[in-house]
Amino acid sequence: SGHRAEPLLLDGQDEEHDEAGEGDDGPSDTEDAREWATGMLLIARAIERMGDNAVDIGEQTAFVVTGLFREFEDASHPQQPVRS
Repeated sequence: SGHRAEPLLLDGQDEEHDEAGEGDDGPSDTEDAREWATGMLLIARAIERMGDNAVDIGEQTAFVVTGLFREFEDASHPQQPVRS
């Protein structure tokens, strides 16, 4: 298979100017990657906060239904059943 994959280009980027510093007065690829990573970090934090709020709502709902308050456990570290 002699087919070569075409490179992925960012908006406004052409093949003649894809090398860093080669006739490019705009942000470098490193700056673009840093900006993208910062955006992803903010999105991840927002999703984590939504999850925390959902857990709080679940705890409050369980309290209203049962009259007992108990803090939900961390689902990422489930406790193993104790065997004797």
